[in-house]
Amino acid sequence: WLCCARLFLTAVVRLLGLAIPSVVFVLFQSLTPVVYLTVYFIAPLAALMRRWWLCGAAALLIAVHLISVLPAMGSTTPPGWAASRPQLQVVAANVYEYNSQPDAAARVLLYRDADVMVLNELTLPLKTALEDAGVDDEYPFLHTWPLDDETRTTEAIYSRFPLKNQTFPRFGVQTFKFAEIEFDDSTIGVLALHVAGPRHGFGEWETELADLKEFAESQQGPTALVGDFNANRWNPAFRDLLDAGLADVHETQGKG
Repeated sequence: WLCCARLFLTAVVRLLGLAIPSVVFVLFQSLTPVVYLTVYFIAPLAALMRRWWLCGAAALLIAVHLISVLPAMGSTTPPGWAASRPQLQVVAANVYEYNSQPDAAARVLLYRDADVMVLNELTLPLKTALEDAGVDDEYPFLHTWPLDDETRTTEAIYSRFPLKNQTFPRFGVQTFKFAEIEFDDSTIGVLALHVAGPRHGFGEWETELADLKEFAESQQGPTALVGDFNANRWNPAFRDLLDAGLADVHETQGKG
């Protein structure tokens, strides 16, 4: 019963979009595909023990689980017009502030051979490793923030195509990196972002996601929000962001 009560409360908080400042609730919400698996064992066990109220509660939670995860399953067929439009390959990676293998990380990133790289937690050692590996030749255009003793990590946009209108828009207390990329007579806006983790401040986490929604709704042309969101569709704040007209690339590729 305690397990079911916790899951019912998690479902109510998530479905109603309640802003409860608790990292535990954020964690349970984001782990929706996993944490509900316990009720698949509780339901038949309760039935065997003829504890029908418990069995009914578990069965209801199974339904909640299926309704919650089905939207993220499968892949989305691209619209017909996409086949004839220019293609831009973007790789996104949180390269980890304490990465102990910057040379290996640099080789892996360059091996991806993408048109654009958006990196989170870029440090001076990794930036140097990328330069030693020839990143300047492959990606002559860069939008980032200088790294020094005060700014140990930052986001970065590496591009093979020209960047214009490079700015540092503010979201909550943070500034992210935005640039428009010109390629094949097309232009797309790319925002390199790293949302604060909820365990470092629930209010700031929620504010940054809300600001990202306003930013997305204000864009007039094609825009990609790329980076580390520290959230997923089962967190109400991220669900609101998707409702701004954005598509989750992981889900469109069938990897939700």
